[in-house]
Amino acid sequence: MRTNLWSGLLKTVAHNQNRQQPRIRLFETGLRFLQDDQRIDQQPMLAGVVVGSQYPENWVNGRRTADFFDVKGELEGLFSLLGIEIGFVGSRHPALHPGQTAELLRDGEHVGWLGTLHPQVQKNLELNGTILMFELSLNSIVTGYVPNFKEISKFPEVRRDLAIIIGGEVAFSDVERVTRKHAGERLTALRAFDVYEGESLGEGNRSLALSLFWQHPERTLNEDEVHSLFNGVIDALKDELGATLRS
Repeated sequence: MRTNLWSGLLKTVAHNQNRQQPRIRLFETGLRFLQDDQRIDQQPMLAGVVVGSQYPENWVNGRRTADFFDVKGELEGLFSLLGIEIGFVGSRHPALHPGQTAELLRDGEHVGWLGTLHPQVQKNLELNGTILMFELSLNSIVTGYVPNFKEISKFPEVRRDLAIIIGGEVAFSDVERVTRKHAGERLTALRAFDVYEGESLGEGNRSLALSLFWQHPERTLNEDEVHSLFNGVIDALKDELGATLRS
């Protein structure tokens, strides 16, 4: 009666590496069993492991090793298809690298983990390379949502960029949450394109540059509308996260 799905996946990784398979992508769904007082709780889970290069060997992409952010991006793609929002918050787990671990939260509730296998655990298991793992509660992410087709707008997209200075303890997921909350329903994309840390920003601070995109499906957005939404985002980032605009 296993308490997680990782142990079986790591055995499979070892089996493949012992047979000269350097690039490994595995996932599993199944039950884990946790004891709660006098009862045993069965929880359906989804878990996965990623090892080796991010892309199959070819003449374009080289052999770049998959990292934490590659797997995070793949999970975000899954959550987008499911129509749910999951936050990634830096945390600690005994099986994961202390500096490369994120707890996954939905509406503030724990739903899973993402991280790099702890170096000591990796050494004990005699595994090679960077071992990236995730585990999710299926009941927390399966919503029955079916993706629907949306016609591409024929009207121009509007972009606005801003750079803010925030405390190093503020997670990007919080910046994203506040921005999306106040950017309005016509926001089509939010991208972080630069992160900077330096003495000029003050101790413990960092600069984060963002691009916001708006588009209306039936008409062209006017300057006053975009200006109002953009300023609303700036004010919210200041009030809720203590951010300041970087000149």
